[in-house]
Amino acid sequence: MKIRSFIILMIMMMYPLFLHGAVEPKAIIEAKTAVINIAKDPESVRFRDVRIEKMKNGEWIKGEYNAKNSFGGYVR
Repeated sequence: MKIRSFIILMIMMMYPLFLHGAVEPKAIIEAKTAVINIAKDPESVRFRDVRIEKMKNGEWIKGEYNAKNSFGGYVR
């Protein structure tokens, strides 16, 4: 489980380099890792529109993800 999460994290860290030539901020990588660690099927997690937004009370990481549930169906 830890090795799989590590591999997924490494792929997520390198993926932006190939597409955009930039690395994701550390806060976004940590947030994605936290979601992956609680998912029933970590390999099924797909992120979308993840970003850092500045608000009155600080910065927040916002975005969406889909992942498989216990029945094998994707949920938001």
